[in-house]
Amino acid sequence: MNTKSYVLHDNNSIKKIVVLVCVFMAYAGFSQNYNRQHISNFIEPTKVTITVSDGLYQICFKNESVAETTFIPIGQTANKPSHAVVLHNDVNFITQETKSFLQISTKYLSIKINYSPFQIIYINKGKAFLSEKMGYSKVNDSTEIINFAISKNEKLYGGGARAIGMNRRGHRLQLYNKANYGYETKSELMNFCIPMVISSNLYAIHFDNAAIGYLDLDSNKNNTVAYETISGRKT
Repeated sequence: MNTKSYVLHDNNSIKKIVVLVCVFMAYAGFSQNYNRQHISNFIEPTKVTITVSDGLYQICFKNESVAETTFIPIGQTANKPSHAVVLHNDVNFITQETKSFLQISTKYLSIKINYSPFQIIYINKGKAFLSEKMGYSKVNDSTEIINFAISKNEKLYGGGARAIGMNRRGHRLQLYNKANYGYETKSELMNFCIPMVISSNLYAIHFDNAAIGYLDLDSNKNNTVAYETISGRKT
């Protein structure tokens, strides 16, 4: 199983949007995974593989504004390339490596990997806009979660067709395509779902997996976006 993140920019627009398919300023909600231990890095021209105590991260750029982060837990293998992503992993990047962190960067996007405590941070123009909170975790035999720390004031959009208002922060959205006939003023599940969230802070996260699950947009009010799935890639 894999975890990928995509980050997109429209470089021709006045307001640029960063989409994470999964960061430096001080966000109060940013936190780290103290249990995940960094072991080593393997840097290739268009991909970085980071070995940690519970698996592998694979990070590449789809273009200078789109990053893909994949987590492969111990005992699992990488999935085949996603049919949802048509860009290739052929974007070169520059690296900065010290004893405490690795940073990989294109013109528009940087990803900083702190070693201890382990944390992945996404940066645009020198400012963090998102970070892993616990990242990947498995809570029981059937539920796997990827979560991110978000700032306390941003609004969250996306998730597909739902009659719940535009700002969907505070909802835990089921990811299961199903028609809902005859609804009146509210419907949390209707027709089709998209495992993607767009922030008012001008980035988006796309969880590249077709399995059923949940997209939790800070329903517990602890500044967390989480993707929950029962199978497939963690992307």
